Amino acid sequence: MKAQSSLEFLAFVSLSLTMLAVLSGVVVAEQSEFLSGQQSDTARQVADQVSFELEMALVQGDYYSRVFALPEAIGGVPYSVNATSGALQVSWRNRTVVSSTRFESDAYLSTQGSNVFRVVHNSSGVFLVEA
Repeated sequence: MKAQSSLEFLAFVSLSLTMLAVLSGVVVAEQSEFLSGQQSDTARQVADQVSFELEMALVQGDYYSRVFALPEAIGGVPYSVNATSGALQVSWRNRTVVSSTRFESDAYLSTQGSNVFRVVHNSSGVFLVEA
């Protein structure tokens, strides 16, 4: 009788641990997917902000200058933004988000050293510099 009770208890514990392991795996997968979505949303917001700043400099014309700040990191790591021929790429780790822009020239920035930048429009064109 005691052996049967012990065996039933061990079966119950092992079944409970198996269910806990499966549930933990599902929670970790969902959390990872959620964080990935959050990072993509942040990257899209960065792309929209950089696009706005570049387009505003084009519209305002020569001698326009404005300082703006971006998030320091996406997913805890610095990122870069590259504008080329109407496309804006935000890259971090092994991921990239691409957005469109009306800005047709080339511009590049990286948050490796700073997250505050100045957009300048002068006789040479529109460009980004660390502020």
